[in-house]
Amino acid sequence: MAADGRASLRAFEVGWLAYGFLRELVVIYPVYAIMMGESGTSPFELSVLFIVWSLSVVLLEVPSGTLADRYSRKLLVTLAGLVKACCFFVWWWWPEVPGFLLGFVLWGVGSSLRSGAAESLLHDTLAEAGRQADFERIYGRGRAAETCGVGLSFLLGGWLAEGGFETPLLLSGLGPIAAAVVALVVFEEPPRMRSEPAGAESQASEESTYLGLLRSGLREARSRHEVRQVIALMSSGLVVGGCMDEYIGPLLDEVGELDLRFIGIAFALIGAGAGLGGWWAHRVASDRVRTSALVLLASGLLALAALLDGWFLVFGLVGCFFVFEVASVRLSGQLQRRIDGQARATVTSVAGLGQETVGILLYLAAGVAAELGGFGWVAVTLGGIGVVLALGFLTRSEI
Repeated sequence: MAADGRASLRAFEVGWLAYGFLRELVVIYPVYAIMMGESGTSPFELSVLFIVWSLSVVLLEVPSGTLADRYSRKLLVTLAGLVKACCFFVWWWWPEVPGFLLGFVLWGVGSSLRSGAAESLLHDTLAEAGRQADFERIYGRGRAAETCGVGLSFLLGGWLAEGGFETPLLLSGLGPIAAAVVALVVFEEPPRMRSEPAGAESQASEESTYLGLLRSGLREARSRHEVRQVIALMSSGLVVGGCMDEYIGPLLDEVGELDLRFIGIAFALIGAGAGLGGWWAHRVASDRVRTSALVLLASGLLALAALLDGWFLVFGLVGCFFVFEVASVRLSGQLQRRIDGQARATVTSVAGLGQETVGILLYLAAGVAAELGGFGWVAVTLGGIGVVLALGFLTRSEI
């Protein structure tokens, strides 16, 4: 690779890490569920808000992925940061259940615009330089950069929230806006990379339209076993970690041994565990059995951690989210390697759709568990579900 090509790729990698860090530099993270509870939101209403959040992603996940296959992925990841920022301004302006709901819808729209588009942008940028093998390394480090942003938010958020929630809410919109600026200035739109299977020329006209790309992506996700297998794994036990992430604040608050400042520190430690998992994940060999075993281990750690108190609970969650993140990065890399059609972002968004759909069911289960036994039972319930799902994949040779 020429020196200018290496420099350009290095600049992209730095920009990719900066984008992830800034997009997750949202200081309301460690306390927004607590804020909603103090505003009169019940535990079940909190789960309903999370369900609406997931539904907004479900409705837009695949259509937005196809937008990324048809139009500029750079533009979509830029808009994603701006739309996400609007969520926190709405919460500041309207701190009631309807305002929280509207904010989650905006957040869901922002997540949908980025989902699929970001992975496709990264893969094709690397493919243009002949560096596809670096996907998991850079993707995992990008996830680590995101958790660094989350970790700093946790450290600052609990401290800032001691004086009320208005200031952290206003500050929370600045990070995603800065991420949008980075995407606009640093990223370039790469050519669409694909293999050339037999009959490719006859498919070209179909895949040049939005509906054609949508059909092509859905067809590849449904009909190709190696793609369907990874999507099934991503849409099963792996979702447990993402759902539990939303209940960590209330769980730590319920324990009663940590004030808001220490909850922020605890969140930062958990985020550091996840970040280390993302940074290190590309070194871990993976296949269906190994990845299912990782999900089994992480889910078991989650269920066991709920039996602990104080800082023992925190360190149990650190280990749990470290393992979840390793499995997540490895599965994302496997999926990108197995896609060979033009509708890369659409296929990736199908995986996201599966995750959000399962997530809605898990939020319902978590809401019932929280109402009946508190947030400790949420961890036990979600961890138990993850164990059952992972065992199901470990005992099946076909998906």
